[in-house]
Amino acid sequence: MKVNSTAIDFRPNVSRVLNRPFIPTDPGRPNRVINRVLSFTEAEAEAQLASLRTEFDERHPTWKDRGCDSLRK
Repeated sequence: MKVNSTAIDFRPNVSRVLNRPFIPTDPGRPNRVINRVLSFTEAEAEAQLASLRTEFDERHPTWKDRGCDSLRK
């Protein structure tokens, strides 16, 4: 197959983000995930939140406006 370059440039667009629901094949997995999260220390929870912000802030700039900041104590 021959591929030709064009001037078209595809960029991410938050309006095109699709939701992929989490449907576990192992019925015990959600409980393990919840228990793991509940076992975080305050410092671990802050580190995870900082990591999520780093990963998602640029792609989802309005997520803080949707109440995600209220997850902090």
